[in-house]
Order: sequence, then structure tokens, then C-alpha cells
Amino acid sequence: MAGEAEQNEDREREPEPARPRRTRLRRSPLGYRPADVDEALEERERELAVLRQDVAALWLAFAQHDRVLRTLIDREGTAASPPETAPGTPAASAGADAAPPAATPAPPRAPAADAASIGEQLSELDEVLAAIEMATQTLEQTYAEEIRAAGERDDRPEATTPEQPPPED
Repeated sequence: MAGEAEQNEDREREPEPARPRRTRLRRSPLGYRPADVDEALEERERELAVLRQDVAALWLAFAQHDRVLRTLIDREGTAASPPETAPGTPAASAGADAAPPAATPAPPRAPAADAASIGEQLSELDEVLAAIEMATQTLEQTYAEEIRAAGERDDRPEATTPEQPPPED
């Protein structure tokens, strides 16, 4: 709980950074200017770092939520089924004599209902995990395609440069 409050305070303190405008690549007779290319690459690296942090934060949130749910499942499982002892052992007969059935408190919630809701939450976590994986793959594919397209644009010759020498007849 305290960690969540700290995270919320951090989110409130940090305003969303304005999206910087893209670096304009200026051309020279020899191609793009190196300073512009370097600046564009640095900008791309900053964007990738932010996206990687976002994906890491999603994974962390998923792992924490998953751990909490699994802990609850373990607690409910141990509370719903007390350890059984053999009928002839002294612990079983002492437990039956010491606590009358009316003194045993009723569970606040039905274990079956809790198990169903926990199962539903776990299935929702699986959906979240699938969404995170899909977003990660989409992000990787998008950047791979952009890098490939940028490489193809750089490989294309200028309009003033002939692709092949004129055929000699």
C-alpha cells in the first residue's frame, strides 16, 4: 500500500513531457548532414528508452499483481482446508474436545466464491500478459520496419545521379 502511494505521488509530481518535434534531416550534396543524423538517432534512442521503461513497468505491475493473487490463493487454500489428522491420534481427539462446533467462527466469505473470483482475476492477468507481449512484439516490429525503411531511403540514389551508365551501342 505504501509503495502504491509513493508511485501515485511520483506520477503527480512528474508532468508528462511534451513530445519533442522530430529532427528535420537536411540534405547536402553528399547526403544527409551528419549532425542531423546523429541528433535523429539520439532522439530515437531516447524514445526507445522511454518505451522500454514503460514495458518494464507493465511487467513489474503484472508480476506484483500475479504474486499478490497467488499469495491469496495459497492463503485461501490453507485456510479452507485445515490439516487433517488421523481419527485415532491424540491431536485429533484433543481438538474435538477442546473446541465445540459452535465456537468455531464462520468464514467471512465462501471459499468457492473467492476461488472463482481469484481464478477470474488470474485469467484477466493472462490477458494482460498477452497484451504486454503483443505490444512488445509490435513495438519491435515497428522499429525494425522503420530502420529497414530508413536504410532503403538512404540507399536510393539521388534523382540527379543516373542508376546505370547509358548503354553503348
